[in-house]
Amino acid sequence: MRPQRAALPLLLALAAPVLASEGPSFDCEQTENRTQELICADPGLSARDRHVAGVYAEALAAVRTLQTGAEAAATDLSARQSDWIGRRNGCWREPNPKGCLIAAYAHREGALVARWMLRPPVETITWTCDGTPANELVTMLFDTELQSIRFERGDSVEIGARVPTAAGARFEARSGRMIWIQGDAASYRDPGGTDVDCVRTGP
Repeated sequence: MRPQRAALPLLLALAAPVLASEGPSFDCEQTENRTQELICADPGLSARDRHVAGVYAEALAAVRTLQTGAEAAATDLSARQSDWIGRRNGCWREPNPKGCLIAAYAHREGALVARWMLRPPVETITWTCDGTPANELVTMLFDTELQSIRFERGDSVEIGARVPTAAGARFEARSGRMIWIQGDAASYRDPGGTDVDCVRTGP
C-alpha cells in the first residue's frame, strides 16, 4: 500500500535540520564511539552522513503528512533509524570500516527513498507470477546511489537493494525476498523461500 500524504513541501522545509556544510550531522566534539571518530576524520564519510541525515528528515516530514497513522509511523521510523545507526556504529569492527560505512549509507538512503517514495521511481513494472493473473507483483526501481527497489504484493510492502550478478538485475530484501530481472522475465522468491517465474505484463 502506498502512503497517502497531504501537502509536503512546507513541512519538508520546516522539518529538515540545519546541517553544517562541513562535517557530519552530529557534533564531532562529542563523539561516542570509534565509528563516529572515523566519520569525523573523513570528509567523504562526513558528506555521506549529512546526505543521509537530510534524506531521513525528508522521510520524517513525509510520515507526518500521512492522513492516518502518522504518529505511529513516525515512532516506527525513528526506531528504525536508531537501529540503523547502531548497526552503522559497528562498522569500526569490520576489516574495512570505511567500505562498511559507505555501504551502510548507500543502503539507508535507498531504503528511505523507496519506502517513503521520496523520489519518483525510474521504472514501475507489473509482473504476473506462476502463470496466474491474480498472482501479481509490482516493483518500483529508484535511482539511488545503490539502486533500490520497492516490492508491492497485495497489502505487503518491502524494500530491497541491487546485488551483483553476472547477468540481468537482481534485488534482495532482508527478509529473503528476491527478484532477478532478465528482460521481460524474472525469477521471484517470496520471504517464505518459494520460487516462482514471472513475466512482465505492464507498463
